[in-house]
Amino acid sequence: MKQILISLSIISVVGSLVISGTIAQFRDEERITGNVFQAGTLDLTVDDKNTPGLTIFNFSNIASSEKGFYSWKLKNVGTLTGFLDLSSISVIEDGGLHPEAERVIDTDNSGDLGETLHFQVWFDTNNNKIINEGEIIIHDEILDDFEVALYDIDKRLAAGAITYLTLRWELPADIRNKIQGDEAKVHFTIELDQFAD
Repeated sequence: MKQILISLSIISVVGSLVISGTIAQFRDEERITGNVFQAGTLDLTVDDKNTPGLTIFNFSNIASSEKGFYSWKLKNVGTLTGFLDLSSISVIEDGGLHPEAERVIDTDNSGDLGETLHFQVWFDTNNNKIINEGEIIIHDEILDDFEVALYDIDKRLAAGAITYLTLRWELPADIRNKIQGDEAKVHFTIELDQFAD
């Protein structure tokens, strides 16, 4: 009996060595280090400047039948795609000078320039100062109506991309003396948002 127990012990030791030898595994490890999370950026420049509160244009001494334009170069210098909108729009009018010819028809010297000045604003993709098919027209009415509109445009601007925001104005020929000396100031904010609203 003792011999049987010794034989069984030897068989089980040999068996476990054989089994462990047949199920041996190859193994290799690679350590992964230096992983980083970093937030992207949205950064809009206007005419290659990153300064809030820019005064860009000053069209003064304009007369009936005159027109003009201005284009802003908008560039997304950030690392994320953004969406352009216009907000915080205000038109502030002042009767300004009140010459004798104006006093006859504008006795209170109210600011009337905004109700007569035709004002177009659009994303001028190729900066040719002409509204082309497919370009987003933001405003194409009198200046006073620019203030009351909401411009949630969501124009896509990829990281590193450039587009142009162009404004064209025209003062009609038939305005007479009502706007002599009047002034209209336009303020607005160009926003670059992460998501389309």
